[in-house]
Amino acid sequence: MIVNSYGKSIRPLKVEGKLKLIEGVSEVMLVGDQKPYSIAMIWMNETFNPTQFRIDLKKINQKLSNPEKIRKWMVIKDELSIEQGDITANLKLKRQNILKKYETSVDMIYNKSWNELLKHNPEIIFYGKDGEDHGH
Repeated sequence: MIVNSYGKSIRPLKVEGKLKLIEGVSEVMLVGDQKPYSIAMIWMNETFNPTQFRIDLKKINQKLSNPEKIRKWMVIKDELSIEQGDITANLKLKRQNILKKYETSVDMIYNKSWNELLKHNPEIIFYGKDGEDHGH
């Protein structure tokens, strides 16, 4: 359970499940505990299409409550692995490990350091926020 800075509870598995239905998305992790809004960390596969993703995300956001809406996101090219401690043998996300691994990137998104995000984080290939997106 994620509790945002306004005290609203968000069920990450519900939102992540909806985002995983988007073509080209292989995994999603929602972040937002004690933050004013949620962001999504998205791992893509070879069929990922940024334009279609943005369209599908907008449709999904329309069906989510305000605290659940994805305000910002980043698409990550690195694959999650058991060996690196990202996922369990049952393929469940090790959320704390992933958050620690991408802590700088998450902080940059919350602190609006957009120019620095792509420059200093080669694993991030695409990011966006309400209505606009950017990438390599």
